[in-house]
Amino acid sequence: APAHLSCYMLTYEKGTPLDRQRQAGAVIPADEETVGKLFSDTAHYLRACGYVHYEISNFAESESLMSRHNRKYWNMAPYFGFGPSAHSFIPPQRSWNIRSVGHYIQQIEKGKLPVESSETLSSEAMMIEAVYLGLRQHQGIDIQEFDQRFGVSFQEVFRHQLEILEQKALIKMTGKFCRLSEKGILFADGIAAFLI
Repeated sequence: APAHLSCYMLTYEKGTPLDRQRQAGAVIPADEETVGKLFSDTAHYLRACGYVHYEISNFAESESLMSRHNRKYWNMAPYFGFGPSAHSFIPPQRSWNIRSVGHYIQQIEKGKLPVESSETLSSEAMMIEAVYLGLRQHQGIDIQEFDQRFGVSFQEVFRHQLEILEQKALIKMTGKFCRLSEKGILFADGIAAFLI
């Protein structure tokens, strides 16, 4: 009875031994239908056991046990990252540190910030992230918060796409939130791409 479960679908990352085995035919990935069924079965089982399904791949025994760390990322809260490869986000700027431990330490010893690079996100880029990250969460996109943050009407900007997604029963508009339906969860990345 773990307090929290993260249940991700298997990804074959380019350049990994597992991906090379897949390419060589030594590992045969499950078809999309099987993967979708396994995911749906897992979600139904965990919810029946009392877990809160609060993000596409995350389940918690109670609201108080939901990952605060991840929820901050998903809600675009500012954060500082310390250590090699760590990322920081102070809207609208994102930065990331040097990967090499040795080089990172050298920069610190020289009294310099060990930042490798940074980018300033445009309002449009931040909107895209807000849509993608909002749809990952069970509650969905907080429409009023989106409107206030970006100074636009979510429902006006995405009206055409929202109508199509609602007709296909892939999203649910609940007045305050736009969220994925149970069917839509299986197509989350495609739905986010369609919206943006």
